[in-house]
Amino acid sequence: GTSMIKTILDATAWLNFARADAIDTLMSAISGRCAVGLLVERYEMLRWPNGSARAGQPFSFKPFLDAGDLELATMSQAEMAHFHETKAKYHLGDGETEALVIALSRGWRVATDDGPARKRFGAHNPPVVLTGTIGLLRELVHGASITKAEATTMLARMRGRGGRLPNEDI
Repeated sequence: GTSMIKTILDATAWLNFARADAIDTLMSAISGRCAVGLLVERYEMLRWPNGSARAGQPFSFKPFLDAGDLELATMSQAEMAHFHETKAKYHLGDGETEALVIALSRGWRVATDDGPARKRFGAHNPPVVLTGTIGLLRELVHGASITKAEATTMLARMRGRGGRLPNEDI
C-alpha cells in the first residue's frame, strides 16, 4: 500500500489542516513520512490562515522539522531544471510545481487540493501518486489516529473556514 511512501504536501493541503488546527494531529499520525518543499516552507506558509485558532500569527514548520516528524525537501540541481520546464508546461504555482517535481524525482506522492493541479498531475506521464486532504483524513481514520467522527468534524471545520476541497465525505 501507500502507507510508507513519503508524501509532500503543497500549501493547499497544509492550509486545510491549519484551518482545522489539526497540523499537530497530522504530524503525530504520519511522523517521518511527510515532507514540505522549501518554496512552500519559505514563501507560501507564512501565517496561520483565517479561521484557525492562531489566525494571522506567524506560521513555522520548525517544531516539526526539529522533532524529525517532517522533512524539508530542497530541490537538487536536476530537479530545479525540471521545475522550470514543468512550471512552463503546466502553468502551476511554485508550490504545486515543486511538489510535483520532487514527487516524480523521488518516488513520493503529492497531497494537493488545488483542482487544476490535480487534473494536470493526473494526466502526467509517468503518473504521479496523488492524494489530498480528504485522502489524508481517511488514512488517519484507517490508522486509528482519529475517529471517523473526528475526521468529519475536521473536514467541516476546513470547509467552514474557507478551505477548497472536493465535495466528498470521509
